[in-house]
Amino acid sequence: DDIAALNKTTFNSFKLLANDLKNVNNTLSQTTKILSEEISLHKTKIDDLLDRSENITSHVATISNSWPEYKQKVTSFDESLEKIEKEITLANSKNNMLAASVDQLKNFCIQSMGSIKAPSGEDGSVVPKPEANAAKQEVIKPSANATVKLQEPLKL
Repeated sequence: DDIAALNKTTFNSFKLLANDLKNVNNTLSQTTKILSEEISLHKTKIDDLLDRSENITSHVATISNSWPEYKQKVTSFDESLEKIEKEITLANSKNNMLAASVDQLKNFCIQSMGSIKAPSGEDGSVVPKPEANAAKQEVIKPSANATVKLQEPLKL
């Protein structure tokens, strides 16, 4: 009897142990499956990051190889910009000088026209000065090459 009871107790203990091992095995299987899926996702992300890293490395290498050319272009652009700024400054200066000359000429013409007084004849009619008529003719009739000079491009 004692052996049968011991045998039954041992058998029940083995059954409990088998159930416990089965539960542990199921839990470990589920954990392994979950971890396997996570590893797969992380592997995909790591592969993507490696590809991106390779692309970035490639772009950096391309930029590094092209940098001297870009630097030279920027330097040339800066030099051209300085030259153009000097030319603009010179053109503005000449434009200001031209405007001042035009103003002086305008004032001179106004003063000259104001200082010419036409003499009056005995009957009160105005007698024009011969010099004024000659000056008017010179102003009215420009020289033949004046229009040619106007057609030439303005040189600063």
